[in-house]
Amino acid sequence: PEGTSFEAMDAFMQELYRTVADSLRPGERRAIIQVTAGGSTGGSPNSGFLNIFLADASERERSQKQIAE
Repeated sequence: PEGTSFEAMDAFMQELYRTVADSLRPGERRAIIQVTAGGSTGGSPNSGFLNIFLADASERERSQKQIAE
C-alpha cells in the first residue's frame, strides 16, 4: 500500500520470491528476478516486480498453466 516503507516492501518481495521458488520443481526454471524499487533504482519505495523465466517446455513436465495454478 501507499506509504509502505522500503524495508517492509523488500521483506514482502523476498517472501514472494521464496514462495515462487519453492513452488517450482527442479529443472522448471531458468531464473527468477526479484526487484524492490526505491533506493538506487529511484522508484517508489513501495513497489517491486518479480519475473520468472521457465525452462523450455520440452525440458519440463508441467505446462505454464499448471505451474501458475
